[in-house]
Amino acid sequence: MLDELPEDLVERWKRGQKIRALDYLERQPDLRKNLALYKRLVAEELRQMHRSGLALDTEQLIKDYPECRETILSFDPLFETLDAPVADAFATQLEQTKALDVSATTTRSGLPEIPGFEILSELGRGGMGVVYRARQISANRLVALKVVRSEVLDKVDSTTRANALERFRTETNAAASLQHDNIIAVYEVGEVPAKNQMGAPLRYYAMRFVRGLSLMELLRDGPLENRRAAVYMVGLAKFIHSDNSITYAGQIMGTPSYMSPEQAQDASLVTAAADQYSLGATLYHLLTGHPPFAAPNVQETFRQILEKPPVRLRESNPAVDRDLETICMKAIEKEPSKRYASCQDFGADLQRYLDGIPIVARPIRPAERIWRWCRRNRALAGLIAAVTLLSLGTLGATLLGYRNTAAALAVSESRLNQALAVVDDLFTRVSEDELLDEPGMQALRKELLEKALEHYESFLSQKNQRSSPGDTRILEELAKSNFRYGMIQKLLGKFDTAQDALFEARSIQEQLVKGSPQRFDRLEALTDTLNAIGTLASQKENFPAALDAFEMSHEHRVELAAQKPAELKYQRLAANTLMNIGLTKISLERAQEGLTDLHRSQEQRLKLLDAFPESEKLHKDLARGWYSLGKYSLEMNFTEEANGYFRRSVEAFHKAIAINPRSLSNRFDCSLAFHWVGESYALMEQRQAAVGAFEESEALARKLADSNPDVVEYQLHLAVVSMSMGANEASLGQWERSEVSWKRSLEVIRKYQRLAPKDELLLNHLVSSLCALGDLADRRGDTQTAIAMRKESISGLEELSKLHPEDTWITEMLQKNRDWLDSK
Repeated sequence: MLDELPEDLVERWKRGQKIRALDYLERQPDLRKNLALYKRLVAEELRQMHRSGLALDTEQLIKDYPECRETILSFDPLFETLDAPVADAFATQLEQTKALDVSATTTRSGLPEIPGFEILSELGRGGMGVVYRARQISANRLVALKVVRSEVLDKVDSTTRANALERFRTETNAAASLQHDNIIAVYEVGEVPAKNQMGAPLRYYAMRFVRGLSLMELLRDGPLENRRAAVYMVGLAKFIHSDNSITYAGQIMGTPSYMSPEQAQDASLVTAAADQYSLGATLYHLLTGHPPFAAPNVQETFRQILEKPPVRLRESNPAVDRDLETICMKAIEKEPSKRYASCQDFGADLQRYLDGIPIVARPIRPAERIWRWCRRNRALAGLIAAVTLLSLGTLGATLLGYRNTAAALAVSESRLNQALAVVDDLFTRVSEDELLDEPGMQALRKELLEKALEHYESFLSQKNQRSSPGDTRILEELAKSNFRYGMIQKLLGKFDTAQDALFEARSIQEQLVKGSPQRFDRLEALTDTLNAIGTLASQKENFPAALDAFEMSHEHRVELAAQKPAELKYQRLAANTLMNIGLTKISLERAQEGLTDLHRSQEQRLKLLDAFPESEKLHKDLARGWYSLGKYSLEMNFTEEANGYFRRSVEAFHKAIAINPRSLSNRFDCSLAFHWVGESYALMEQRQAAVGAFEESEALARKLADSNPDVVEYQLHLAVVSMSMGANEASLGQWERSEVSWKRSLEVIRKYQRLAPKDELLLNHLVSSLCALGDLADRRGDTQTAIAMRKESISGLEELSKLHPEDTWITEMLQKNRDWLDSK
């Protein structure tokens, strides 16, 4: 009775009943135990679907019939040949011997002729090989036929030819020896003699043709899931060992993006460790959707492989498990000695991950990451060491100079100037974004700024003792040191000390400019100090003083830009100071004047963009200008206008990121802009549009937070985005998703609020999260959780009411929560 089921399925399809094998399985579960019949039934379903013009969804079919995976993958509509018997899987020895006696020829279509195969079309080709879609005549089945490109071998020397053929032999042995559901079986291996004695033989092997997706097609919708990617690599890693390497010493072979540093640098040094790197790079591609390094040309790709650290996987795809990231990063270490001892060890650690057993590889510690960064940035690391050595020598020489002779004092002065030059260079490098663009390096940046600060303090102390009103050289050094000392204090959040130093620098610089008004460099230094004073005053909310400093800086910067109209730097700085003036006027309630200045600054930037379209800084300036206009428009309740500005800001930040994809500050600012796009959409009641913007903001924020766990700003920004998502999801009635978002924000905010219990902003965020979660818990009937949330929110609201007793929102929320508790 069961044996007749395939015929029954065919008859039903003829009558228009599109019955499936699943329908039979539901009625007769024991059918799964009869695997041969089960496969026949599924095969008939595939045939009927094809004959009826229905599309075959291979992935869904495999989910429906997992036991018939091979049957589904090997189905070919052209020949309708499924599951050929094992006896037919290999040609007989006699047939192979006959094939060796027949020379390979080429058909009119340009396709080769290989005895026993009908070649139908070309599927793809590489540097040394080509793969054809063919029919194996003896078994009447479709195969993939891989052939060495004889026309290439005929043009190379005998050594290269021998190596290529040996590589093909190794590849063939690899494919033939592996037995796994995810690995395609090899049916036949053969060789066709060359047509002449000087030519190379045509070697080939035939394997089961799988009608499926290529790697590129597989990744078209995004990276693979963790376990799926790991399983693919364990089938491969087990085969490669020191005696069966796919990479040969002395040869650069393979795709550049997957080559190891030693292979890219000196092919004579490669070992099986290079194969491990290639496997690791492939795993990286599967998990992130792109290889660790890729550039428009081979030379640039090799440079990146040799010099740049790969971006950590979780920075590209936060869904990657930490253990899997650790395994992959170890396999693609630049130094072979830091990789696994063998590919088998790499595969074994992947298997441990799949089995839920602790892995062997360990993530890079922060100290080691810093050490590696210093190795890659030897110039800056050398500056750090030089600062320490020179300052010690300077102090010793200075003391000797005061005690002894004028000659010793001259030595001291020389060393002091040398050390100051080194520290100036360190300041320039460290105070900018270089270290901010290295994940996990923010703590090092702070430490180096503090180190530079100590040296400036020492220099200022010594120079002040020797300065005289007429010595302009020493005055210039004093002004510069005071400026940089003040800027470091500002970066470290010490505003009062910073202000004193900047005022001292300004006083000296104004004296120097008055004495030599024609000196471009002195005027430039003064404009920088005035702008810094204005920024500091704004941060302290002393807006009249800020406006005064900005307007003086702008006047001089316009003068500098007029002297050097072809240099972008001075045009940019003039536009930036004009924007600062506009923002300060708005803070002084001179809104119309301020807006005029903001729009003028944007117009200047747009004109500059025509001449300098690839300037990252200019795109960033433009983005910040649109962002500022958006924030002001939102405050004035011009919501639709604000939304437009925020979207233009995102567009400009995207261009800056495209120019410099490693910049963390660009990505952070872009996430902020996306967040306000979402907020403005939400205010316009365009909730679905808000969802998309919030998701974009969260994706950027999560990558930053995951790769920089010690940066509080990134963690809190992610929490705020989660709060916005939670509120928007609740408005859409997506209660479960809303609760997940609010819980994520609460977890982060609680952590930092406990560290800074008096921080008003954190307290506000804490109360908002608790109130929202209390409402959501109450909605789903979880009274116990709702009570706990409301009690905690009341404590926070009481603290806020002490700070702002007149705030009606705080008063209303406090009363609402108390009334709710009383009712329970």
